[in-house]
Amino acid sequence: MFPSLLTVLSLTIRKAVLKCVTTLHPRSLTIFLKARDKEWLPILTPSKPYRNITRNATRATSTVVQEQLKSNSLYLEKCKENKLTVDWSVMLQEDKSFFVINTSFIQMTISAITFEEFALWSGWIESRIVNLVATLEQNRDLKITPLITLFKSSQNNYPFSVVYFIGLRLIEKARPLKISIVDTIHNFDSMMNNWASETDGMNLAIKHVQR
Repeated sequence: MFPSLLTVLSLTIRKAVLKCVTTLHPRSLTIFLKARDKEWLPILTPSKPYRNITRNATRATSTVVQEQLKSNSLYLEKCKENKLTVDWSVMLQEDKSFFVINTSFIQMTISAITFEEFALWSGWIESRIVNLVATLEQNRDLKITPLITLFKSSQNNYPFSVVYFIGLRLIEKARPLKISIVDTIHNFDSMMNNWASETDGMNLAIKHVQR
């Protein structure tokens, strides 16, 4: 039977990890084992000293990667069974279901007056989004899906502006409770606006919106 893409990747990664582990220095081996047990998506550097290069990967990142691999695996199996030519544009196309499968969103509008301010401001905020996602993931009833696509926004007082979305939805087995993330949003907003390098020409608007 033709093996699925996910199976092939899993076996390849497992063999690579086993080969790597057998040659690790005891101290590096300890680091690897800790990463395997605590990190969502541990990936080791290919040379010594071995380090996990995805320490900032969140549960949401791991889920998105696995779901994409599963989707492409099913597509390849379908091509194999029906003797179809693999269309790589299908495998690499952007997922259009983000605004369908998620029931609510955190919407962040990052704006600035000058390009220099925008580059600094957006870089600061984007580097801290992983902290927001990690905080949201502490609620096990929520499934978090950050959208990597940025949308240009028209703001009257800010020539440079983009909108960033984080999708939220209850996991299938979660109880139908209303979950409040007001404090989480407020704390993140406060942390961003307490940046020492923030200027009057920078602005962040963050809110929770329902579909």
